[in-house]
Amino acid sequence: MSDLSRDSKYSLDHLVSSSNVLDEFLEEFNEDHFFEKYNRELVFNLINFKEQVKKIEINYLDLLDCHFKDNSFDIITCMNVFEHISDDIEAMKQIKRILRDDGTAVITVPACKALYDCFDEILGHFRRYDLEDLIALAQKAELKVISANYFITLIHPLFWARKKLNQILYSKKSWQQKKKITFQLAKKSGNIFLLKWICAFEQRVEKYISLRLRYPFGVRCYIQVRK
Repeated sequence: MSDLSRDSKYSLDHLVSSSNVLDEFLEEFNEDHFFEKYNRELVFNLINFKEQVKKIEINYLDLLDCHFKDNSFDIITCMNVFEHISDDIEAMKQIKRILRDDGTAVITVPACKALYDCFDEILGHFRRYDLEDLIALAQKAELKVISANYFITLIHPLFWARKKLNQILYSKKSWQQKKKITFQLAKKSGNIFLLKWICAFEQRVEKYISLRLRYPFGVRCYIQVRK
């Protein structure tokens, strides 16, 4: 991913289930920031955070009904957002509309559309994405793709096997059964030390390798786009 300018004044951080980038953004940019949230629980957490950092404006909105003016932001990040939006092409067009002419947007989504399972359903995902589909979506909105890649690749074989097993075992279960199963499995996976270690290690090395190599698969994928 290309470096984001430290001189940028206005950025939109639009998240659903990821909040760990907040501290990184505050370190990189010391001007005004706008952080968007779909998840109400995370909004409440951010309200407490806002009391400590007065320059952050927090809004709760639907990206398909975006109130921001044209050309509002130098930088936009959408982490785990587009899979929650029914009309993702319209959402991408909104990104283009509110992005400044020299601005940059970074979008991450769950990867591999063939692995859609009960987790995705319970989490409110309309879809997962192959990288080529995400690139095509940006191009339909007339955005230029600067870089694109998969990430979280080391655990992908295990992830693929787990998702396929979920499809076989749970696809015909009721909504309540799927919900119970999803939370049980999520709790178990969150307590696996080896999995945490692999993810932490991969996070350190991927930012260097991904600049030189496009991965063939990954748990997630991203694109960096400009007008």
